[in-house]
Amino acid sequence: MAQSAKPVVFVTGAGRGIGKTLAMGFAHEGYRVGVGSTTVARNEAVAAAIVADGGEALPFALDVADERSVTAAVDGLLDRFGRIDVLINNAALKPGFVAQSERLLKDLPLTTWERVLGVNITGAFLCARACANVMMDQGGGSIINVSTLSAVNPREGEPAYAVSKAALNMLTKVHAMEVGQHGVAVNDMAVGYTLDAEQAAAVAPERRARAMRPEAWLPLALHLAHQTPAGMSGEVIDAMAWNADNGHGGREVWGWGSTPVG
Repeated sequence: MAQSAKPVVFVTGAGRGIGKTLAMGFAHEGYRVGVGSTTVARNEAVAAAIVADGGEALPFALDVADERSVTAAVDGLLDRFGRIDVLINNAALKPGFVAQSERLLKDLPLTTWERVLGVNITGAFLCARACANVMMDQGGGSIINVSTLSAVNPREGEPAYAVSKAALNMLTKVHAMEVGQHGVAVNDMAVGYTLDAEQAAAVAPERRARAMRPEAWLPLALHLAHQTPAGMSGEVIDAMAWNADNGHGGREVWGWGSTPVG
């Protein structure tokens, strides 16, 4: 049977939040979707929602910091869909992963430091390396790393997170130099503080008022998915500023407390 002509996107950390929103948004645009995270039940729920909407999705357990897990995920996607056109490196351990009493560098356990960097930068490296090799064989593709403004504007209590995201920004630039001649674009979207509906319902009103909805970052992700090295590659893009510059609006459209989109 001939493979479908529909493009394939591999989204890490796709069980909730930004990853879930990007997975479902890309599916709505006609992509077949690989839905990966450590939480199998959430992956299956996202994939089921995509299928119910007429799309195609493959859910799988994924620990991006484990090379064997990444290899199995990529092999599974190729077996099911035959190709990978876009990788969205979204999986990350946020500052809330670290206990309140351990958030300053002087108190941060080595095991916590290693786990945060293992997921946030080593995991991105492992997924990018595996998918870039596939994309180069295909003649092209797009890798989108999801970073944060904390990488350049650090806040107290986020040492491992900020360092890992700063490293991700440089990984983007270095990787773009290496794979551009093979038709693969690598870009980085730096997003702001984001809460999905489940998270927003559980936080104090003042924190909710500062947060963006995950849908805020979908327009830029879709734009980057279509980039080539000749168009845009090696860029670290302030996603909020990009939205404003391209007519998608800012907090008044995408923030909690504003009128819901749609």
